[in-house]
Amino acid sequence: MLLFYINYIVPLSVLIPLVTALINFKYLSKPFKIIFWFVLLSGVINLICIILLEVLHKQNIIIYHIDNIFEFVVLSAFYYCFQNNTGRKAISWILVIFIILYIVELYFKGLSVNNTYTHSLSAVIIIAYCIQLTFKQSEKDDKINWGDDGINWINTGILIYFSSGLFMFMSANYFLTASQFMIRLIWTIHDTILFLQYVLFAIGFYKCKTHPTISTY
Repeated sequence: MLLFYINYIVPLSVLIPLVTALINFKYLSKPFKIIFWFVLLSGVINLICIILLEVLHKQNIIIYHIDNIFEFVVLSAFYYCFQNNTGRKAISWILVIFIILYIVELYFKGLSVNNTYTHSLSAVIIIAYCIQLTFKQSEKDDKINWGDDGINWINTGILIYFSSGLFMFMSANYFLTASQFMIRLIWTIHDTILFLQYVLFAIGFYKCKTHPTISTY
C-alpha cells in the first residue's frame, strides 16, 4: 500500500494543479504560467525517475542532478517576476553563481552522489525568495484578502515544500546507503509534502480566475 502511494498516488496528484491550471489557463498571468510549466515538467521528470528505478532498475541520479538545476532556475524565474530592476539583477547573478557552484561540486564529487551542498543552498535561497515575496504581498496597496490572491497559495506551497525538505536535501547521500525501511519512510514524508504543495498550487490556479495577479511591483 505504501509503495502504491509513493509510486502512483503522489505522482498522479500532479494532475490536480495541471487540470486546474488548464481550466483557468486564459486567466493565468506570467508568474502562474511559469509555475504551470514547472509542475508539468517536474511531473515528466518524476515519471522518468520512476521508470528508471522501478521498471528498468537503473539509478536515476543523473536525472536528479538535472532536476535540481531545472528546479532552481524555473523557481528563480518565478520570483524574478516580482522584483524591481535591482532585485532582478541580483537573481540573475545568483543563478550564474549557483550553476557554477553546482558544476564545481559535481566535478569534485562525481555523478554518482547527490550535490548536497548546492542543493541545500538552493533550498535556502528559495526560502528567502518566499519570505521576501510574503512581505511584498503584505505591503500591496490593494485590500484583497490573503486567500483571494492565488500567488499567496503558490508561494506558501513552495515555502512549505522547501522548508520541510531542507533536511532531506542535506542528508540525501546518507539515504543512498540507508535501510529500505528508512528510505521508504523518508520518501513517504517527502511525497506527502509534495502532495500538499500540488494541492496549494491547484488552489492558487483556481484563485487566479477571480483575481488575476499582475506581476509588477
